[in-house]
Amino acid sequence: MAIAAHPFRPELGLGDLIYDLPLDGIEVFNINHQAADNLAAREACRKLKVAELGGSDAHAPSYVGHFLTYFEREIGTEEELVREIRARRCRAITYADIYKS
Repeated sequence: MAIAAHPFRPELGLGDLIYDLPLDGIEVFNINHQAADNLAAREACRKLKVAELGGSDAHAPSYVGHFLTYFEREIGTEEELVREIRARRCRAITYADIYKS
């Protein structure tokens, strides 16, 4: 399983190199990203047809839970997690998305 974390974050991410890698998913939301970085990551997911994942790179307790990965099915094992990501039956969401009506 290969997931590109913060691919467009300046000086830390892989940038356009992700287009040449055999990825299963890309982190599209991370609290440490700029909005433009998040948009570029989401567009890369669409072009590459890989899973969108929410960030979990929390450097402080207040960062936890801002961005999440929503799975269409219940996950009970590591194998199920891998299968669902590879099948793209997940998407990156924000904490606010949970409470939208």
